[in-house]
Parts: sequence; C-alpha cells; structure tokens
Amino acid sequence: MTTRHADAHLWRLGGVLIMGAVLSILDATIVSVGIGSIAHDLGSSITAVQWVSSAYLLAASLTIPLSGWLTDRFGGKNVWVGAVVLFTAGTLLCGFAWSAPALILFRVLHGLGGGLMQPVGQALFAQAAGPKLGRMIGVITLPATVAPVLGPLLGGLLVQGLGWRWLFFGIVPLGVATLVLALRLLPTAEPPETDEPARADARDPAASTGSAVDEQSDLAVPAESAARTGSAARTGSAVQARPAESAGLAVAAKPTVRTGSAKLGPTQRTPRRDPLDVRGLLLLPPGLGALGYGLGDGSGVFAIVGVVLLVAYGLHARTARAPLLDLKLFSHKEFAVASASTFLLGASLYSSMLLLPLYYEQVEHTSALTAGLLLAPQALGSAVVLLLGGKLLVRFGPRTMMLAGIGLSLLGTIAFTQLGDGPSPLLLTASLLIRGLGLGATTTPGMTMLYGSLDRSRIPRAASAVNVVNRIGGSLGTALLVAVLHSEPGGAGAFGATFTWALGLSVLSLVPAVFFPKGARK
Repeated sequence: MTTRHADAHLWRLGGVLIMGAVLSILDATIVSVGIGSIAHDLGSSITAVQWVSSAYLLAASLTIPLSGWLTDRFGGKNVWVGAVVLFTAGTLLCGFAWSAPALILFRVLHGLGGGLMQPVGQALFAQAAGPKLGRMIGVITLPATVAPVLGPLLGGLLVQGLGWRWLFFGIVPLGVATLVLALRLLPTAEPPETDEPARADARDPAASTGSAVDEQSDLAVPAESAARTGSAARTGSAVQARPAESAGLAVAAKPTVRTGSAKLGPTQRTPRRDPLDVRGLLLLPPGLGALGYGLGDGSGVFAIVGVVLLVAYGLHARTARAPLLDLKLFSHKEFAVASASTFLLGASLYSSMLLLPLYYEQVEHTSALTAGLLLAPQALGSAVVLLLGGKLLVRFGPRTMMLAGIGLSLLGTIAFTQLGDGPSPLLLTASLLIRGLGLGATTTPGMTMLYGSLDRSRIPRAASAVNVVNRIGGSLGTALLVAVLHSEPGGAGAFGATFTWALGLSVLSLVPAVFFPKGARK
C-alpha cells in the first residue's frame, strides 16, 4: 500500500472518531440551555433538573478509568462501537423521558457511553497514527475546543425552534451515522498481546524512511516495528502486525516479522487478559465522582470522601499486579511532564472557559444563543492553530510551541481581568481570538508528548490516565474559580477578580512547559 493510501485511511479513521468526540462533548454542554424548559415541562424544580447535567458527568467519571482495561480486554473497536450504541440509545430514551427521575436515569446511561468514547477514541487514533501522530493530532482534538462553543449555540436554536426534547432527538441521527461509519471504517482489532510491543516513538529516525506494510492489511504499519529487527526499514519490506497491538491497526495472520529477505522466528504470544481490578474499581471511579460532585456543588463532605478514596486507590495501585489505572506510566519522564501540563492547563485555562458564558449571560444579560456566538472567536482561533499544529510542531518544536501557546492564552486573558472597568466589546472579541490561538497551540505538543514515546500496548491505559488527570485538574480549577466568584461582590468586578485568579493559575502551567523537548519531532 502506498503512503498516500495509508494516510487517506488514517484520515477516514480520524473523521469517524471526530464524529464520536463531537457527540460526547456536544451533549455534555448542549443540555444546559434547556434546563428551564425541561423543569417547566416535566413539572419539576430547577434544582432537581440540574441533575440532568450532573448525572451525565458523574456517569462519565465512572467509565473513564475503565476505558483502558476494557480496550485491552476486548479491543478498541469493540469498546468504541459499544460506547456509541450505549450513548445513542441513552440519547433516544432521554428524548422520550416522562419525568425528571426518568430523564436523570437515562442520562446516566448516556454518560456511561459518553465517558468511554473520548479516551478510547484517542487511544485508537494514537495507535493507528504511530509516528504521524504529531502531524495529525490537532484534527482529532479539534472537537474538544469547538464543541463547547457549538453546544450552547445549537442548544439555543433547538429549544427555541423545536422544544427541549430535540436536544436529544436531534443528536440521534448523528449517533446512528457515526455507528454505521465506525462499523465500516474502523479496523478490526483483537485484544493486545503480552510480547514485546512496537514503539510509536516519533523521535525514532526510522520514522522518516516510510512505512512497512503487512501484506494482508489495508493500513500501513509504522516502520519503527521493522527497525527493531536491526535493519533499517525499506520500501517494500513487510512487517506482520500483532493482532491486538493497537486496537486500531489491521490484523496480521502470522506471528512472524520479515525485513527484506531476513526472517525472524516466531515470538511467544499470549493474549493479554489482565483480570479486572475490582478493588480499584470500588475506589477510583467513585472517588472521581465524589470529588467532581463535591467540588462542583460545594459539598465539602463529598469532596473529602473523594480525596480519601483517591488516596486509597493510590496506595492500592502501588502493589496491585494489574491496577485499573497504571500509575507506573508517570515514571516515564515525558508522559509525567505532559500529564503535569495537562493537569495545570485543565485547572487554569480550560476551567476559566466556564466563566465566559456566565459573564455574558449574568452581566451582559444575553441569551445562551448570543453568548455562544460571542464566544465563537475563541473557537475559531483554536481551530486555526489545531489544523496547522503538525506543521508548527515540526517547525518550532514542542517546547517553543507550548510556551508560545501559554503566553498567548495569558495575553488573551488580561482584558478579562479588567471587566470591572468596562472594556470595549471589540477588545474582548480580539482577546477571545488570542486566547483561542493559545489554547490550540498547547494541544498539539501536549498530546504528542503524552502518546508519542509510549509502546502501543500502553496507549489505552495512558489515554485513561490522561483523561482522569484532566478531569481532576478541571474540577479543582473550576471549584476554585467558582469559590472566588461567589466571594466577590456581584457584577462585572467579581468576574474580573476571578479572571485574575485564573491568570495566576495559568502562569503555573509554564513550569512543566520548560521541560518539554526543544527539538521538533519528525
């Protein structure tokens, strides 16, 4: 297969996974617009109906830590398709809900599927992309930036035009289309095996020599696998891929590696069947859920329970043979640095995104639809940089790109610290665009660092860990900013003071950024 054909297949795979990511993220934000209409129609209180949003997020917290084990056990395609089915079924049931408790129950089902889609999708794409990850990761992460803006915008249109039930019915066709395309385009994969995995290290010099292709595959296998035999990867050489090596690469028929005329003997292959970490399952997901709910709702008891459960899980994971979330991943320097960056960015830049629609709705008294339109420059800025992220990464390197992204985000936040002085709408619009450019610039080097140097067999567990870290960082940052907002006198000045805190948190994200590699990944 030609490199161009392999790239086309990878882009199609990315397109399907993007659709799933849009479904998951869009649905987490779209419902907030219709809370008032839902409460009125179902004869319930606003407080009770707020659980419609909380139930989804809490359910997602339960399945995110499970995503790595499920992918290892059943294969990435099977898990991802199952998550789309669960998500779409939950969406349809939500549209038919007859009471607030029924809607909340269906949202739990909804969230169980949605929580799996993002980490499993990231793992599928990272494994399939191999050394091309840095060039293409911006596209797969684009929904995380654009969907939060599109959610309120689309939600406002649906509620005003068709009613709140279409917040769910309107997504069902997209879910069905995603499922059909996934069944057709996602490569069949089996659970990973325990023999020596091929590395997807973007720094490997062999990465620039081309791809070795399995004769029975319709997807290129990165040349690094062939390089491990001691020979340089050459055009025309073939590498038999392991069946479950990637939960996203094509299945090979024989456990033999060939490079030119040289032939290596078969390796010992045992399907990876790690038992479920039941104790970890009882500690980590409930801990994440309790922490997220406690911080979001201001409940100190739940937050403390969450912290205790997470600490208990950490102690358990140190001695467990196959922990639910592998903490040993953080002993890998590049993964640890990128994870620290993810945590701090989640706690500062991304959590402050919550303040923007609140400011426009509560201070400027705009509708959710108008607030979504006003936030569009930030999404536009992020989209532009993400689409160019691969080229920028090669040109400037991870460290420069990350530092520049954080710097732009800080610059774009300064105007919002002066909200009490009434800055002009034009200045705020320009600041949002600059913030978007910065947010987009931090994504590509961060994601490439997280996955680029790990063995493919470890990527599903890494994706689970990354999403857990991001969720904890976002929850802590959001809780801090909301607490600051409530402690200040009302009005625009309160938002200005809160953005000052967000600016201070953002400065902390510069610390791990200086430890990113200086040279570009090829």
